[in-house]
Amino acid sequence: MEPGNGLTVPGPPRPLTITDMVVAAIGGLVGAAVGGLIWGLLVAVIDTELGIVAIGVGVLAGFGVVLAARARHGVPLQLIAAVCAAVGIVFGKYFAFVQVVNDRFGPGTASVFDGRTFSAFMDVLGDLFGGFDVLWIVFAVYTAWRIPQGQGFGRWAPGRSRPPTPAG
Repeated sequence: MEPGNGLTVPGPPRPLTITDMVVAAIGGLVGAAVGGLIWGLLVAVIDTELGIVAIGVGVLAGFGVVLAARARHGVPLQLIAAVCAAVGIVFGKYFAFVQVVNDRFGPGTASVFDGRTFSAFMDVLGDLFGGFDVLWIVFAVYTAWRIPQGQGFGRWAPGRSRPPTPAG
């Protein structure tokens, strides 16, 4: 773009501040919590756990970070997104745990905000995470890591400078 035509040429992105990273973490946690909530509700509705939903938690955490960081990218944001995805998975497991306890022992038996429910969840945490759970956590964290990297979600990458080719 030529100077003087009313259009400005964007300069290099400014470095991330602590405030930027805190806002990005809040965005990632909101996305991860929404994903975890959806996962827990899905478990309650279909009475089984679908591990692939964990990837959705990673997607929501990653895009939450990127949206809150105003479409910026970089390793600090990738770390934030990965941690948020892992937290979202644990939240999803906790919410599903609450739903299962209420289904088995009657509505109102367990509450998300009850310390006794959280204590019971922590007591059985090792039993709730098996080999496949670890695999799905890895997928969720990888997905969340990739989005703030600027790789996005394949052909919909936010940092892509040219349209995708028909093959890719």
